[in-house]
Amino acid sequence: MEEEICNNVMTLKDEKYEIIMDDENCEVIGKDEECELMEDEKYQVTMEEQEIKNKHQEKMEIRKLSYKAPVKKYDYKLEYDYESPQDERRRILLERQKKSRDDTVNAARGILEENFLFDCKKSMRRRYSRVMLSEWMLDVPEKLIDEWIMIPCPIGRRIVLVASQGKTVAYAKKGQRLSIFHSALPGGNAKTHRSKYTIIDCIWVKSQQTYYVIDVLAWASVPTMLCEAECRRFFVNSHLRDIEELRTENEINKYRILPLPQVNCDVDLGSTLEQIGEQYSLDGLLFYHRNGYYKFGFSPLAVWLKPFMLSEIFGIFVPSPYDEKPDGYIDYKHYICQITQNQRRKEYIQNHFGISMECT
Repeated sequence: MEEEICNNVMTLKDEKYEIIMDDENCEVIGKDEECELMEDEKYQVTMEEQEIKNKHQEKMEIRKLSYKAPVKKYDYKLEYDYESPQDERRRILLERQKKSRDDTVNAARGILEENFLFDCKKSMRRRYSRVMLSEWMLDVPEKLIDEWIMIPCPIGRRIVLVASQGKTVAYAKKGQRLSIFHSALPGGNAKTHRSKYTIIDCIWVKSQQTYYVIDVLAWASVPTMLCEAECRRFFVNSHLRDIEELRTENEINKYRILPLPQVNCDVDLGSTLEQIGEQYSLDGLLFYHRNGYYKFGFSPLAVWLKPFMLSEIFGIFVPSPYDEKPDGYIDYKHYICQITQNQRRKEYIQNHFGISMECT
């Protein structure tokens, strides 16, 4: 009898144990299902975050074409790389341009609004370059005759003119506001196209009271920064010639605003210099790659030479007085090294040319 009772108790205990274990299994199974759901939700959130990061990265790749400094606190600081050869940097920059063609208009509009169409007081706090700066031509570019154009530039001060809301503001290349006046540019006076805005890159020649236009960033609210250089040049020169008021000083146009000539590299540059000398005092020669976009800061798609360097680099005749060299001149390599202020660039140039002497 006792054995039966013990067996029954053991059976009840076993059944109880089994029931408890089943309940625990049920609880474990329920927790596993809940964990799986939570993992699925986390995976979805992770995928959404990754998509946001990818979109942000794409925007950064577009902005790399034109930004030298961050625009917002979430942007990356895009420093200029001096270490790689000019030809390599040109190739990489052109490849980036091709990949970003679909977003060019919207990206350009955002760049312009962020860097130019703001309150004048804000501009005084900005100290990074807001124009495209040329590098020295360290080597003759490949396909120079077919893919490059030359712009002879006068001696003067680099200026960005912003015509908007019925006035025209002149900024220095690092953003300082210099003057306000009326011009016949779209948006630059109260009488014509006041709702439009125009932004052009110029050289101010004080002796002539004239702005000579190098490039255009926007015309009549149409962004052009991410258009190819040859297209920008044709676009702005055509419009400048169409507006007669820009060629004279008048009621709506305080200073003359004139186009700079453009020269193909398959012509005799020596004879071109003689013709240019009759219009203004020549400072140097700006070479543009035909397919290059406009970007802030230094660009390997824009290179610079002094007139007296042409005979050394291209082996062509340079007419007087453009063949006159500065005192103490050795060759163009030492000259470029000596006048380069930035120490990092100076070291790169020394290494590129194999100059062991210290450049001062």
